[in-house]
Amino acid sequence: MGSDFVIFILCIVVICFVCWVLNLKSTIQKLTEENKKLRNALKLGVHEITGDIEIGKSETIRWGKKVNLPDAHFHR
Repeated sequence: MGSDFVIFILCIVVICFVCWVLNLKSTIQKLTEENKKLRNALKLGVHEITGDIEIGKSETIRWGKKVNLPDAHFHR
């Protein structure tokens, strides 16, 4: 009976870990896509970019309207 409980707890821990890894992978993919967009904009000589970078469901990095890329500051 005790070993069944331990196995149950371990299954829950493994499931939570897998979900965390999948969420982390998704976040990294989103940031990589945003990085590519910014690099392309720099190559094209774009000096003003606006937008939001979403991280997960609860956190968004917002950066202001008309950001000068050389002087860009990211705000939360």
